[in-house]
Amino acid sequence: MAGRKALIVLAHEEKNSFNHAMKDAAVGVLQKRGWSVTISDLYKMKFNPVPSLSKDPKNFKYGPETALAWAEGWLSSDIVAEQKKLEAADLLIFQEPQIAYSISHAPKDARLQILEDWKKQLEAIWEEKPISFVPDINFDLSYVGGFVLKQEVQDRQKAQKYGLSVGQHLGKAIPPDSQVKAQKK
Repeated sequence: MAGRKALIVLAHEEKNSFNHAMKDAAVGVLQKRGWSVTISDLYKMKFNPVPSLSKDPKNFKYGPETALAWAEGWLSSDIVAEQKKLEAADLLIFQEPQIAYSISHAPKDARLQILEDWKKQLEAIWEEKPISFVPDINFDLSYVGGFVLKQEVQDRQKAQKYGLSVGQHLGKAIPPDSQVKAQKK
């Protein structure tokens, strides 16, 4: 995998946490496989997630404001720097305490097994099928519409065996070629 670039966005303040162990495992495996790894440690960086100062605070709309701020060059420098890292990355890993809040209550051998499984997955990460998303043309992208799947898309899916994706499965079985790699073949 020589020449590939990975970005790990780490969002956990405790250096002795399982999240840091997962990050360290990823760095070790990816670098061993020839990847260049960049780490954005959001706590260490004191990352500022506020996009910009609004030009119209009484009528603030996040999407249009940030797009305007980007176009006019007044978007938060922290966000601009992270966007540049994202653009350069071939692989993005968000390492944050989503499932790892309670991991410390798991037995040590279970935590070690999770780390070993993570390393094994990373060994062949580039061969995995990339994540796919339902194209935004299938959504009503308005505040009034509620940013939901258009009714005609939902109607077309009624006769389908599987949902559109992991995130948009519509109460149906997850597509068999989705990004759920834990399934046994």
